[in-house]
Amino acid sequence: MQSDGKLVIAGYTTNVGGTTGNDSLLVRYNTDGSLDPTFGSGGKVITAVGPTNSTDDIRALQVQSDGKLVIAGRTTNVGGTTTNDIVLVRYNADGTLDPTFGSGGKVITSVGGSTDSMDYANALQVQPDGKLVVAGHTAITGSGVGNVVALVRVQP
Repeated sequence: MQSDGKLVIAGYTTNVGGTTGNDSLLVRYNTDGSLDPTFGSGGKVITAVGPTNSTDDIRALQVQSDGKLVIAGRTTNVGGTTTNDIVLVRYNADGTLDPTFGSGGKVITSVGGSTDSMDYANALQVQPDGKLVVAGHTAITGSGVGNVVALVRVQP
């Protein structure tokens, strides 16, 4: 919930630019439950995080003290393989991407350090100093090791 009482939810929707996969989705509601037309396009913001036809799966959302919105999840590996990387995307309060964050508003991180790693972000927290902490898991395909906890901290 934002400081003005508006509610923002995050998730994903069918990939807009391709034939398969998903893009990230933000939706903002006014206090009366109607879509907020001042946010994105008619209350909705759809962002392709990974390459064309990638699968973006958003699992967490936080509102920073300055009103910016940060989402976390996973996307298909930027290299185009079927592995996953952890993704963070930051938006201004109006739903536009924040170009001062990462590359065009996006930070994509390979935690497993391998082209075979399956990295997922499941939780996100904004620390008092503004740093972002992501909790999730990673597994390296064929390594014989199951999922292990992954923690990533990102400068704002």
